[in-house]
Amino acid sequence: MLFQNVVFGPIHSRRLGTSLGINLLPSDYKVCNFDCCYCECGFNTKDLSEKHTLPSIHDIVLSLEDFVKKTDKSEMKKINSITFSGNGEPTLHPDFANICKFIASFRTEYIPQAQLSLLTNATHIGKLEVRNAIRYIDNLLLKLDCGTAEQYKRINRAATLSFDKLVENLIRFGQGSTIQTLLTRSSNEEDGIDNTTDEEFAAYMKIIKAIKPKRIMLYGIDRATPNTSLIKLSTEELENYADRLKFLGFETEVY
Repeated sequence: MLFQNVVFGPIHSRRLGTSLGINLLPSDYKVCNFDCCYCECGFNTKDLSEKHTLPSIHDIVLSLEDFVKKTDKSEMKKINSITFSGNGEPTLHPDFANICKFIASFRTEYIPQAQLSLLTNATHIGKLEVRNAIRYIDNLLLKLDCGTAEQYKRINRAATLSFDKLVENLIRFGQGSTIQTLLTRSSNEEDGIDNTTDEEFAAYMKIIKAIKPKRIMLYGIDRATPNTSLIKLSTEELENYADRLKFLGFETEVY
């Protein structure tokens, strides 16, 4: 499922409530330095090195102006989050910091009750320009799906960043953030996809202890996935993993 517009929604988000989405990537294909086996946008079809046409601040301004014109004020008051999400990794946009600054100003004027949320795979949070952008973000959600390089390779299929460097970024900059984790396993043994084993989850918890996030969001598959062998975990299973994190003292929610 691809998001066809720069501004989309509001939609109901399992994790964020009523969310107004901001898509900083193309509307007809995904641009991401991850290629997660469960991504609702499908697998990557373009190389990162290709030239991509991305929305400009001007495009975003026009889209938000149109949204304001078409949306009743009573409906705008129901929005809980303005969320950088969409068809890939938002921080890949070269003007991400200026866009965040503008969206923060827009929020103050039109939707002051909403948080600014960023869903990111955390690969770029060590970059100065992204760090400057994060100053405007109220709700920083960082991705960590596994505890080992082996599962990172199989689940996230990262194009540009090693697992060790990702963990370094998370430990250095993730304190006080929210960690979001999708738990799954594959029915196809050849995939080797499984972040739910005791060994894997213990390695994951060790990293969590080093990050010291303010909370953790555990969730299972909710939509069709490009790898059709993935298994949706039950709420009971997710709660069992959440209990292990709660025992360590971390606020943990299941979705």
